[in-house]
Amino acid sequence: MLDDRGRAESAGLVADRINRGEQVLALDLAFTGSAWKETDVWMLQQVIVTQGERPLGIRVAQLRELAKWMSERSGGAPLRIEANGIRSQITALMAAALQPELITEIVVRDGIGSLGDLYDPGIKFSDAPDLFCLDLYRETDVDRLVSLAAPTTVRSGQTPE
Repeated sequence: MLDDRGRAESAGLVADRINRGEQVLALDLAFTGSAWKETDVWMLQQVIVTQGERPLGIRVAQLRELAKWMSERSGGAPLRIEANGIRSQITALMAAALQPELITEIVVRDGIGSLGDLYDPGIKFSDAPDLFCLDLYRETDVDRLVSLAAPTTVRSGQTPE
C-alpha cells in the first residue's frame, strides 16, 4: 500500500484488506509520509539531484527491494501494489517496468493518464518534485510504462476484484 500523503492516510484500506485475510504492508517510501512533513522535501530532492541522483530512482529502488523481500517472505504469492496518488503511481509503474515478474497487479487511485498532466496548472512542482525528472516525459509516458510492466495488470479502482 503506497500513498503520496503517507501510510497513515491508508489506514482504512489497510484495515479492509486485513479483514479480508490479506497480508498488507503499508509503506512510506523516501520523501513521503509523516517523517517528511516537517521539511521542505522538494528542496532536499533538488540537493540530491545536484549530486547526480534522482529521487524517483531512489523510490523505485526502495520499492523493488521491498517487493523482493515481501515476495520471498510470502513464498512467492502474487504481489499487488495499491498506489494512491501520482507519485506512488509512477513509482509502482517504474518498479514493475524494471522487474515485471515481481509485481502481479497495480491498482491506481488518483493517478494521472500522462506525464504531460504534470504541466497542468493544478499540479505544483512542490507536490511531485521527484516526477519532474530531466527528460522523463520526453523519453516515456504512463502508457509506455504500463506496456513495459506487462504481464503486470494495471487498473484503476478502489478494491481488488
